[in-house]
Amino acid sequence: MVVCEVCHREEAKYKCPKCNARYCSLQCFISPRHKENDQKILQRKNEGKNTDEHQETNDNDSLDIPKKDELVGNLLKNEKFAAYMKEPVVQFYILTLNEILHNISLTNEYNREGRLEVANKKLANLRSKGLEYNELFEEFCECALDLLGS
Repeated sequence: MVVCEVCHREEAKYKCPKCNARYCSLQCFISPRHKENDQKILQRKNEGKNTDEHQETNDNDSLDIPKKDELVGNLLKNEKFAAYMKEPVVQFYILTLNEILHNISLTNEYNREGRLEVANKKLANLRSKGLEYNELFEEFCECALDLLGS
């Protein structure tokens, strides 16, 4: 049995989507004690992200890895990739994946990791041997991966 992290008396039945704290009731969820805990955890996460970003920037500088904007720019300069991007089917599936990643009501996943997992499953279904396999989208993915790999 997992005990409520707010009152420490009852069995925890729920999990906070922001801080992942386990709680037993609405009263515990809206309590000042949980809000305080929520803010502390988010601050720690943000401090960790800032440290990771700083470290990642330093690592990228030393390894000479291109930034995200450069990668996208290089992809769009490629004629074959640009032609795939003009295809309505490819645009549709990219927009679908984007909606899955950003629209909580579409997936009922309140954390980013959950939506990312749903998007990954959708992508796997669109690619070879998937239930929704699309040859054009597979070619687009292969082209993108080849360009990013080189």
